Amino acid sequence: MKRMNIWVLTNEYEGNIIGGLGIAATQIARSISPLGNQVTVICHKKSSGVTVEYENQVRVIRFPFSSAYFTKKQLFRAGPIARWLQNNKIGTPDLIHVHSLQCVQLAKHLKRKFQVPVVYTCHSLISRKSLRLKSRISRIRQRKLIRLSDGITVPSAWQKMQLQRFYPDLKKPVQVIHHGTILPKDPGTRKYNRRLLFVGRLHPVKGLKELLGAIALLKNKYKVVKLDIVGNGSKKYKSKLAAYVNRLGIHRNVNWLGKLKPEEVRKLYPSYSAVVVPSKSESFGLVALEVMASGTPLVATRRGGLASFVNPNNAEIIRRVEPAGIARSIGKVWNNPGAAAEKVNRAKHTASRFDWQSSAEKYVKFFEKIRSAPRSK
Repeated sequence: MKRMNIWVLTNEYEGNIIGGLGIAATQIARSISPLGNQVTVICHKKSSGVTVEYENQVRVIRFPFSSAYFTKKQLFRAGPIARWLQNNKIGTPDLIHVHSLQCVQLAKHLKRKFQVPVVYTCHSLISRKSLRLKSRISRIRQRKLIRLSDGITVPSAWQKMQLQRFYPDLKKPVQVIHHGTILPKDPGTRKYNRRLLFVGRLHPVKGLKELLGAIALLKNKYKVVKLDIVGNGSKKYKSKLAAYVNRLGIHRNVNWLGKLKPEEVRKLYPSYSAVVVPSKSESFGLVALEVMASGTPLVATRRGGLASFVNPNNAEIIRRVEPAGIARSIGKVWNNPGAAAEKVNRAKHTASRFDWQSSAEKYVKFFEKIRSAPRSK
């Protein structure tokens, strides 16, 4: 394969990761570079001054989140960033890989300037049902990015189906490339306790409210039940959840850990009797895959992309996202540790098939395909 100079545009990257998008953007870039490609990541930082870092054979350029490089609507400013790249002789890309909607103007500018293709990795689709202004703005940005791109990757077959349903006239190539995970060298010792963990964005689609309802039911059956929650969300929704916890009388059973770094979260998994992923929809479900790799029992739905790798043989399945159903699935793990251990072993085998290096090889092949094809106007 011919060596490529790939520019990655992302709002999230190592050092500023919010969720699965940031983990994927980081691991894909790091895994593509050793395959003989030059990778330059363009992302943002909170502190002042542009910085250039070299780590794991990847050049990372971080622009300060200020008026000079970002709009008030949190878009990357194309003109100032492009001028900085030119003045500092960063070079010319062969392909632009976009992860974040905030990069749409910059991607359009760089595509026109260098006459190179754009590949968009669509991590999730913005719901058309939401009436919130922020969602409508994001939906407009996503539509522009989909039209701008020459090829699109998605993390699951379900996400591809949804993309084609939302955009039935879409003619450009769409490739399914699963995410990977990092297999722990020392997974630690499993804890047989009544502690549960939730990791994810605090949003209604994640099923956290229903999980809290399940904790109230489990509390009446078991002496000690604890739920630790890792993640962040809007102040309004967090307030609603806190009020719900108080109404259920489970404030002593719930511990809010807030936002943690991905490596910190991975170290947490073995400390719990199970990790619960009660999502109503997932484009892939990276947390679930990480849990399976860690050797910790997984209690999860099979909604959306989760069905790509979660099944009754390697996880305890939540059939319905409602308190009683979630509590029942958690109880099965606690009441039958032998069966849970068998599922854990099969889960680790499943996770071993999802590695970032294999994903990176598929990305490179797709990039080569897009480079050699006629480009969209």
